[in-house]
Amino acid sequence: MNNTDNIFDDPLFVCLLIDESASMQNTQEAIFSLQNTLLDELRKTKKCKVGALFVGQFLFNEKLKVLNDFECLSDNGQDQVLLLKDNKNYSPENHSTFFDSVQHLLKAVVPKKANECKQKSILAKFFIAAITDGEDNASSVTSDECKKLLAELEADGIIQNSILTILTNTTDNDEKKKFEKLKSDLGFKILLLSNGNSRDFRQGLSY
Repeated sequence: MNNTDNIFDDPLFVCLLIDESASMQNTQEAIFSLQNTLLDELRKTKKCKVGALFVGQFLFNEKLKVLNDFECLSDNGQDQVLLLKDNKNYSPENHSTFFDSVQHLLKAVVPKKANECKQKSILAKFFIAAITDGEDNASSVTSDECKKLLAELEADGIIQNSILTILTNTTDNDEKKKFEKLKSDLGFKILLLSNGNSRDFRQGLSY
């Protein structure tokens, strides 16, 4: 259910962007674990318990596709938010257009939903969460363009938070600095480095 007509609290819309490019082929179980952990944590929030938390999930490689449109997340798990481990919709292949995908969310998906809510006198907030290995080898836009869009939406009070989760086993400080630079270049607020361990990921999450 994605209807906002019968909610009694300002809604929070979560955009979950998941890398489905070829470089993720050996990390599927980790992806499933992190997705499940994030949804579990969201189900514990006040917004979820009052029926005001909506989750839209998007997969990207050379193209962006919708896993599920914004659906109301239920604290008991009885909803239409799809789990990758339970379906055949996740098939890592092709190049990565990470920046293009972030731009599309910020330029098209978020403003459209925000305007729909505004027309109903509903104040909507958005939370952007990305899970990737950080690779982008096919985008037509730059990280700077994404950063500018994100800053504008934050200034307008539309985007409340943004988390970049990098799936990596690295212990190399130079690699970690590279990921920190990527977060900064995109304008995301929080960087999480995860090897797929759900407990560590859960401890790092902040809303």
